[in-house]
Amino acid sequence: GVPLGGGNANHGAPMTGAVETGSGPGQQGPGPWFSKEIGEGDGLTTDCPGVLINVSTADCVPVLLLDPVRKAVSAVHAGWRGTVLNISAKAVESMRFYYGTDPANLRVGIGPAIGPCCYEVGNDVWEQVEREYFYGGEVLLREKNGKAMLDLVHLNRLQLIEAGVSPDRLFFSGLCTSCFPSLFYSFRRDQKRVGNMTSGIMLNALP
Repeated sequence: GVPLGGGNANHGAPMTGAVETGSGPGQQGPGPWFSKEIGEGDGLTTDCPGVLINVSTADCVPVLLLDPVRKAVSAVHAGWRGTVLNISAKAVESMRFYYGTDPANLRVGIGPAIGPCCYEVGNDVWEQVEREYFYGGEVLLREKNGKAMLDLVHLNRLQLIEAGVSPDRLFFSGLCTSCFPSLFYSFRRDQKRVGNMTSGIMLNALP
């Protein structure tokens, strides 16, 4: 079997649980939002071969990061709260702190998530996005009813680029979870929790 690390997504807890990290330069963590214990949180990181780390989503954005140079990986669950708190960039920061990762070397895959075609948010959400990010206008389509359509994937993409990830090493599935009921679970579409998708990443245990 494969050892598996799965944190409990907390929809806004911006901390990354490290799974038996072995080679990083620091001990206390890159910030107060970081925990070395696997528990509630929106991300996991490891440099241990053969350990599968994963996140569960049903509209939120699954982000998987690979550093092929320093041999480390991270898995991130980015809902709107975690995204506003910059969880994807915090994963990059964690990898830089623990493993000496150069963000320019990272390969990042973004899995199916709810798209701007289906993700309507209220002013409590879009006001935070506009307040926290100068590029908020790029990811929001304001509506006359005081609400807006939010492109959560693109917001994470811009945050990762700002953190130093090369745009040509960012890959998105291009699939909206709400648009394809035969393929994906969607909490927003179904108005209830009927299931989750799991996205995971693992370093090869073989030499």
